Amino acid sequence: MKSSKFVSGQEVLEIANSYSRGIRLSRLFELISERFGPHARFCVGCHIGVDFDCLMVYLESHGILSISDGVVFTSFPLARAM
Repeated sequence: MKSSKFVSGQEVLEIANSYSRGIRLSRLFELISERFGPHARFCVGCHIGVDFDCLMVYLESHGILSISDGVVFTSFPLARAM
């Protein structure tokens, strides 16, 4: 488990992006919990300390990823994502 105080949203995107056909939202949460802990907090854009649900809402509302029928898809290459 990573010990940093806040996890970059970029790290979550890298995990999601490694599943080219999408990843179930519940599975992504499991992977994030295993890697960073179940109560991990994230930073994305100017938002620091958001939980997983808020991170997903932020990323989807900015067109960085999409969630369809419980499956997460990244929208474009990570180099341009954030």
